[in-house]
Amino acid sequence: MIKGVLIPTVLITCLSSPCLAQETSKLEPKCDTLENVQKLVSRAGSSTIRSLKPAQFNFLQGIYAMAPDTPPGLPPGEDALLLTRDNDEDNGYVLWVRGTLVCDPWLIPKKLIELIDEVLQKSEDKGL
Repeated sequence: MIKGVLIPTVLITCLSSPCLAQETSKLEPKCDTLENVQKLVSRAGSSTIRSLKPAQFNFLQGIYAMAPDTPPGLPPGEDALLLTRDNDEDNGYVLWVRGTLVCDPWLIPKKLIELIDEVLQKSEDKGL
């Protein structure tokens, strides 16, 4: 049970504390290096971080832009990674990528993860 709580706590703490790569304002995304995030996540238990294809990223941009719990506008990155944990089948995190940084982890439900996978399958079927 501790592991299920540890990853969100580690991500939020890392991306909102002095371990930030740079000082940020409230309007700027909170970012850290992917290497630091991977180290923190690996200490919290078994998880997977995977790249998203362009169709999946574009799909998530639209979901993010329309979600009532996200800031106005597009997400804080030009790419995204999907983090899932073996001990949490109900949720995952989208990690927005800005160059070599990972910014503002976004908690998403299992249903959205399933839709992300479906977008990949449909784009592959169409040869995109």
